[in-house]
This record gives sequence, C-alpha cells and structure tokens, in this order.
Amino acid sequence: MIKEYILAFLACIILSSIPIATAADVEVRAKLSDTRTIVRTPVRLEIVVEGARNAEVPRDIGVEGLQARYIGQSMEFQMVNFRVSTSSSYTYMIVPLRTGNFTIPPLDVKVDDQTFRTQPISLTVYDPGNDQQSSSPAPLSTPTPTAPGDTHLATDAQTRRLAFGVLVVPKTQIYVGEVVPVEIRYYFHPDLPVQSFDSVPSLIGDDFVVKGDTKPRQGSQIIHGVRYLVVTFRNSIRPLKAGELKLPATSISCRVLVQARPPSGTMMDTFFQRFLDPIPGVAQIQQMEFGSEPVVVHVKPLPEENKPDSFHGAIGQFSLNMDVSPRDPSPGDPITLRGVISGEGNFDEMGTPDLVSKEGWQFYPPSSKFAISDDNGCAGKKTFEWMLIPKEKKSHTPALEFSYFDTAQNKYVTLHGRPLSVNALPLVSAAPSATPEPSPVSSVNPSIPSGGRDKFRIARKLRAESFQPVTACHPFVVANGGALLALLMFLGYQLIRYHAASDRGKKAALRRSVGACRARVSTAQGKDFYSSVVECLRLQSQIISGKDTSGYSGDEVVATLGLKGEEAALVLKVFARYEESAYGGAQSAVSAETRGAVCMLLNRRK
Repeated sequence: MIKEYILAFLACIILSSIPIATAADVEVRAKLSDTRTIVRTPVRLEIVVEGARNAEVPRDIGVEGLQARYIGQSMEFQMVNFRVSTSSSYTYMIVPLRTGNFTIPPLDVKVDDQTFRTQPISLTVYDPGNDQQSSSPAPLSTPTPTAPGDTHLATDAQTRRLAFGVLVVPKTQIYVGEVVPVEIRYYFHPDLPVQSFDSVPSLIGDDFVVKGDTKPRQGSQIIHGVRYLVVTFRNSIRPLKAGELKLPATSISCRVLVQARPPSGTMMDTFFQRFLDPIPGVAQIQQMEFGSEPVVVHVKPLPEENKPDSFHGAIGQFSLNMDVSPRDPSPGDPITLRGVISGEGNFDEMGTPDLVSKEGWQFYPPSSKFAISDDNGCAGKKTFEWMLIPKEKKSHTPALEFSYFDTAQNKYVTLHGRPLSVNALPLVSAAPSATPEPSPVSSVNPSIPSGGRDKFRIARKLRAESFQPVTACHPFVVANGGALLALLMFLGYQLIRYHAASDRGKKAALRRSVGACRARVSTAQGKDFYSSVVECLRLQSQIISGKDTSGYSGDEVVATLGLKGEEAALVLKVFARYEESAYGGAQSAVSAETRGAVCMLLNRRK
C-alpha cells in the first residue's frame, strides 16, 4: 500500500506541473491500423488527442456495414527541457460486416469547452477471391502449415490486426471421394485477451462432407516480433462431385476482455489505472466474432483407365496385413482370418477386400471395425474378420486382394495378401458301429462208452476217476457253474436297472433343458433366437437317438427327428440363419411369422 501511495503522490506532482493547455496547443487526429481488410476481420481506429489529458469522444460511430466497439484509453507523457507534454489515445475496434468502400466520417472530440473534428478516413472491405489490386498488401490466404516461430506468415499490415482467421488446405487439386485434412486457425493479438469461445467454426456445403474434432488446440506463434495466440480446429473434407469446390468462410464467436471507457470530464485515466487496478468497471467482457476467407479447390474424377476389379472405392495410401487364428483347430471348428488395412484415406467409404483361392471353404460376410489415430479422422486402421469353415482338409487360408487409388502417385495400386498356413480338417460324422453277433457255441456231445466193453477197461476207468480232485468232478463243476451263472445274471439285471434309471435321468434332464430353450425362444431376438432354436432341436434329437448330437447339422437333425415337407424346410432355414449370425458380420432379424412357426414346431416335438 505504501508503494501505491508514493506512486500516486508522484503522479499528482507531475500532473500539477503540467501547464494548462490552450486551444492552440491541442491537436486531434484519427488513424486506422489498416485501410484494407476483409469481412469479419477487425481493424483498430485510434483518436489521438495531443496536448490534453481528458477529452470527450463519441460513444458510437454509426456507419452502416461497420460495427464499432470502444476498447479503452491510453496516455503518454514526454518531458523536454522540463516541459511536460501529454498525448491520449482512444481506441475502437472496427469489424466490417460486408464488402464495399466505407468512409468513417469526421468525429467530434470535445476538450474542455472547445470542440475539435477529426478528418474522414476511408476503409476498403473486399473479397480476397475477386481482389485484383496486387499493389496493396494481400490478405492472409491459405499458407502452407508453418512451424512455431515462423516470422513469414503475414505482412506488416496484417500483424497490426487484432484477430484474423486462416483456412489451411494442404493442396488445391484433389479427387472425388478423397479425404483431405483441413485446419481452421485463428490468430489473436496479445492486446486482445480471449476469455472463452461461444461457438466453433463449421464448414457447411452441399458438395462435400465434413468430419473432424470440434475441440480446439491452443498454441502460440511469433509473427514479425508479435506472439499471437493461435487456436486451431482440425477437420477433414470429402468432395462428392467433380468441379470447382469453394470452401466457405468460417467464423468464430468469442468473449474478450476489453478496457472500459472512463467517464468523461474526470481524472480517472489510464495513468491512474496503472496504480489503482483492479477497480470495478475498469475492464469488461465483450462478445466478438472473427472470420476467415474462403478457399477454392479443384476436384477431379477418378480415372477409369486401368481400374482393377478389386477396387471398391478406397482412396489414399494404405498397407495390408493378414493374421489367422487358430492355426490348428479341431475338426470342423471355424478359423478367423483377419485383414488389417492401415494408412490414411477414406476408411468410411472403402469396400471389403476380395478373398482369393477360396475353394474348399465355407465363409460368411465379414465384420469390420475402425480405430482412428488422428484428430481429423484421416488416419487409422480398419480390421476385417472372416469366419472360415473347412469343407475338406486345408493347409492354407484363402489369399486377400485389396486395390486403392494412390493420390500421391495418381494411379491404382493393388495389394496382395498371401495365404497363411493352417491345419484345418472338416467335421466327419461318426457312423453307427455295428453290433457284433455272438459266435455260435459249438456243442460238444460227450462220447458215451458203448455197452459191451470188457470189464478190465471199466475197472481202469473207475480207478482213474477215484483219484481226481473234487473240483474236477462234473457234479461240482455243474453246481458251482450254476451258482456263478445265477450271480452273473443278478449283477447283469442290476446293471441294466442302473443304466435304465440313468437313461431316464438323462432324458429328464434333457427334457428340462428343452423346456428352458423353448422358453428362451419365445422372447429371444436376433442371434440369441437362432442359437436357442438350434440348441433345442439338437437336444430333441439326442433324446430320440440317445447319442451326442451337439455337432449335428441341419440335415442330420431333420433325419433324426423324421421331419418332412414344410417342417424340414423350416429347420434347414433356421440352421442357415444360425450359421450366418454365428460366423458372419450381419445380424438377422426375427419376424413374427418365423417365431410363430418355430414355436409350433418345437411344441409338437415335446
């Protein structure tokens, strides 16, 4: 506080030593920072009053087609031979609203009781596309992108501007469908502090499509010794037809901090504000709008000569990579073939690469996803995925072929993706094993000793049998064999009962699973609907056949269930839709008619 009081005291001493100016000592004049500009590009108007500290200047400058806003007042002091002179400057911002030649009329400035009048000033507002006067400073058109610190961006006249916009296009010769990055840059002088942005610029036209990020990037750039604030919006355009394309002028609305004009006839000038800030009402927020000039580019059609059959609209610079997984699947399992397109270009409009050497494979339309890698949507990578099912033993995947128009070389380029090695086998249905027939048991007819044999042989036989162990005796063998046979029969009976009970339990579990699938079918949509129907039909086939039918095809299910006519055609249609939704990129919708027919079929198979 002490420092501020001392400075204020010194200021009062200096001001008191200044002699009172007479009318002959006062001089008033007006000047513009630039006498030529374009629409929405502001210039500064200054009213300079020499020899007086306070003056009353007009609050409004009424010129049709021009918008004037008061910015603030500044004061300068000079001391020569102990004589102090003062000079006050009152600054306005002049924003042209249309093209034409304008005259700022003489302005009345009141100093004490005297009235002074400024000289009239001419201002030319022109369209840069139609300007033919090369002797005057050219406006800032579409320069090539410059690095920070570049001091050759604008002329001396342009560096005096408080704010201006530039539409940056890397080239003016482009092709139909080509994606071209563009930047909209706005430069703000340090004397014009920007507080916030109320709107973002937009490129609107019928002959091109715009895409990009609305989030601005802020930086700075030195132009002829002045560090400008640079606000950049990144977009991309894609022309829709050949001919001359005019990118329109863009504008941005922002809030800036400007100095309020002090009340006339008071001692509150800028000199005191330097010591007494902040003071309520000294500065205020005002809304302003700045624009850039339009740019014209020439759009050429794509050449028809040497256009390959595999060209499907891709324009730019790209590379192709392939991948497959798994490489050694189980028999009948699908594999996923991926084709990755990377680079810069019109990813949204490019078609699908072509499959080459696809014999022996069953495939479906691919799915795709795009990952962006820049702000304006020109660079990234797009991944295509095919689900391939082998119909026969295959050792390599199909090849890929992708063609695009290279805008750097002005010609068509074809990329070839070579086949990848795999070990893929088709699904082979197991044939029912034949039940082996029991081999006939040969009957053995024991020989009965014929009657009339001599007594010696009978006695010898009796002596031989009397020395045999009891386990070798025929009655023992018969008795124990019968008991063992009865035991085996009992065990077999129990085993049959166990298996019968197990089969009943399995069938009951299968019927419960069928009921759950049938309930899902009544409410499921899309892919879930067809997968639930297929699961229900396979479970019903397993109940009938007693075999594992989880891998059954539509024909095998129809044969197992004994379906014919419309029911067989409905089942085959459901399996085809299921495979499309499971392995293809597209999702099939379910009509009410199809749902009703499927529910009736499943209810009849309870």
